[in-house]
Amino acid sequence: MKIFLIGSFDSIYMYQYVKEVLLDCDFKTDKQYYFFHSGNASAISKEYMQLYEKVAYKIYYEKPYKRTNHSLIYALDDASPIDVVHIQYVKLGYLKPIRKKRRLIQKVILTAWGSDFLRLDNRFYSKMKKFIEMVDVVVAGTDNLRNFAIDTLKIKNIDKLAAPQFGSPIIEEIGRLKHGEQTDKNKISTSSKKIVIACGYNGKPEQQHINIIRALSEIREVYKSQIFLHLPVAYGLSDEYCALLTTELEKSGMPYKLDKKFYNPKEMAEIRLATDIFIHGQTTDASSSSVFEYIYADVVVINGRWLQYHEVDDYNLSIKEFNEFSEITNIVEDVLEHLEEEKKKVANSNEILLTTRSWSNLKYAWQELY
Repeated sequence: MKIFLIGSFDSIYMYQYVKEVLLDCDFKTDKQYYFFHSGNASAISKEYMQLYEKVAYKIYYEKPYKRTNHSLIYALDDASPIDVVHIQYVKLGYLKPIRKKRRLIQKVILTAWGSDFLRLDNRFYSKMKKFIEMVDVVVAGTDNLRNFAIDTLKIKNIDKLAAPQFGSPIIEEIGRLKHGEQTDKNKISTSSKKIVIACGYNGKPEQQHINIIRALSEIREVYKSQIFLHLPVAYGLSDEYCALLTTELEKSGMPYKLDKKFYNPKEMAEIRLATDIFIHGQTTDASSSSVFEYIYADVVVINGRWLQYHEVDDYNLSIKEFNEFSEITNIVEDVLEHLEEEKKKVANSNEILLTTRSWSNLKYAWQELY
């Protein structure tokens, strides 16, 4: 079976998908993999490339001097005939090549990651509908994505929808570490006595860091003096937005780390465990692995009420919610006043996440798609 995987192979999600799903010994027998990287080849780390070169029969790259559709059309032609084309993260630039070469492909799977659907400009809804009409399977792994596909994109054939979810290697690492030695807060903060508050999980403006920082700046000094801010911004940070964040952080008067480093899963697990509070208020989200990684690490999560995850209710997970960013000020003060008690509430209900969010359990639903 020829499987042609399209996406951004510099992403940790793509790396983990290849490692956990495609490289699985029981699955890879009689499979031949072709990869098409949509983006700059130099952005892929050496570690990731070593895995891809081990797994793939052939790897294609988007040519920087050509449009996406030209590079993809060539790759599809070269690999044809193809049993399955699987698109991870939907770009409308893939529409024309897939439509043009559809006769060479037996099955097309389209996997929505979240923002590719939920942040789509409504001017492009008609194009996305056309894309969906010609594929065989649409993976919408959360209620938000499924409802958007049905209500907004008007998917007529509900049987076309599938619901596999991505696993989290970080949760698995947290499981190995959380019952071991105490995590060293100096991995993040300059002082182990500070309360570490993480704001967002990437460097994109949609994380709304500035609104969070401004709300935290209003905290009374008796509490503010305890805080160290950690902003993980390695992915998606522009120079312009970095400058804005730095200005706002300096104005806040709180010590901080604008963390631009990419970490492996074990290091990420250590950072989650060294955090006390996580504040999440991005504009839209389908199903944030980061939110559940923090919860599993016994971190108090303060989440925008507009970001709904069914697991919170299904598993009775403990989180705090806000409607307006101004509410963060009082919520954080209250959490700091009862921090150990709040963290125990989180720990009392989070063990189920090791089962529901681990790749070892989730990989089979993906493999069945092929």
